[in-house]
Amino acid sequence: MKKTKSKQAISLLLSLLMVLSVFQMASVTAFAETEGDFEYYRFWNTDEVRVTKYTGASTEVTVPAELGGYPVVEVGYDAFRENETITKVVLPESVREIGDYAFYNCTALAEIDLPKDLSVIGRKAFYNTAYYNNESNWENDILYLDSYLLDTNWNLSGAQTVKNGTTLIADGAFSNTAITGISLPESLVTIGEDAFENCTDLISVTFSRGLRTISPYAFSGCTALQQAVLPESLRSVGYYAFDGCTALQTVTVPAGATSLGDNIFYNCPALREMKGYTATKAEQYARRYDIPFVSIGIAEEKYSYAYTILDDGASIAITDYYGAQTELTIPAELDGYNRDCRKYIPRPSGIDENCVAEYFTAHRERCIFQYRLL
Repeated sequence: MKKTKSKQAISLLLSLLMVLSVFQMASVTAFAETEGDFEYYRFWNTDEVRVTKYTGASTEVTVPAELGGYPVVEVGYDAFRENETITKVVLPESVREIGDYAFYNCTALAEIDLPKDLSVIGRKAFYNTAYYNNESNWENDILYLDSYLLDTNWNLSGAQTVKNGTTLIADGAFSNTAITGISLPESLVTIGEDAFENCTDLISVTFSRGLRTISPYAFSGCTALQQAVLPESLRSVGYYAFDGCTALQTVTVPAGATSLGDNIFYNCPALREMKGYTATKAEQYARRYDIPFVSIGIAEEKYSYAYTILDDGASIAITDYYGAQTELTIPAELDGYNRDCRKYIPRPSGIDENCVAEYFTAHRERCIFQYRLL
């Protein structure tokens, strides 16, 4: 009965997400603006732009850095899909994300100039392009472009190694393949959404020491994976990242991983322990989800804070505190980001309700606060 109710709940949730997705796409269409050969959507909260459709007939296309006076940060879902005219595309450095199927079936597209700091490449974004179909662009059944791993051959199997210099693995790149092991280079920064989804033969993962982000559902359905030792460099793990890893028994989470999504280890019945540092997000997370926590040490104080990066890309607002100090000085800098005095910073949830924040005028210019018990 419990399983039936759980399935019904999940089905209802998925239906709701589908409705919201349709509404979002409808909203994008309804509020799309046009400039030249491009339709675009402006994000109201950031004044940035997503290209939603290219309507021109040029063979060589350069996406502008701005549309409507706003920076272009994303090439959206299906934006160029099935355009059989384009042979070359150049994206500006301002672009951070390429959506699912963005250049899908652009059969003449052979030359692709991507920005250097992409954080997302959607599922099958360049599938069946001329670049994709050129065998010389593949290395050992893996398709690379610059520092990005775009896709893999459907029949890929055995132990695999991602080549040095790769910074991003695209969404769904290894999904449903028969790989048994994966070794990731130190250059790798981001593992995309669904990247290793349903790799049911995957037994071992050697994570890179430079890895910062594991996206949602990245290892979902990897039913043979028994342990995951996440690297010290890691900062973010997306929701349901290890969902359905039914053989997973132990996981080690670093002190610096302060962004942990909901239900990362959902449907992991064999999970018997989470190893991590005391007074960190990992310890709080383990308690929240009733996962036995094994301390491997006490973290540096700086790892007791969670934060969000502000719009300027250089400043942060502290959003949570996981430590046990009754008196503390909040640092003016974390992970190389400066804390912005002008932003409202909420009382960290880890501090008792009877605590108050006091401003010290002499240190206000250095953004120093102190919390103490009344």
